[in-house]
Amino acid sequence: MTGDNIASADQSDVDHHHPVFEELAESFIQSHGGLEAFTIAPDNAAGFSVAELENPTLVRDWQEYHRKHAKLRVITKHANRSILRKKIRDE
Repeated sequence: MTGDNIASADQSDVDHHHPVFEELAESFIQSHGGLEAFTIAPDNAAGFSVAELENPTLVRDWQEYHRKHAKLRVITKHANRSILRKKIRDE
């Protein structure tokens, strides 16, 4: 994307590329009954918060949907966290 070499794993990020993650998630949500069909499981109080779906079938469906439709690419952390975020904000 930038032409920069990625010299080590700690310089890399994985990016959702066409569709971006938000588009992928929105498409999945709409195809599964909209936000009303999704319930977040109670926090497990393990010292950090993670939003997890309560319905295990939706979890499996999402994982399968993501495997089929996500187009992932390895890019530099700088590109993912700075350049792409600025581009999305400007659109």
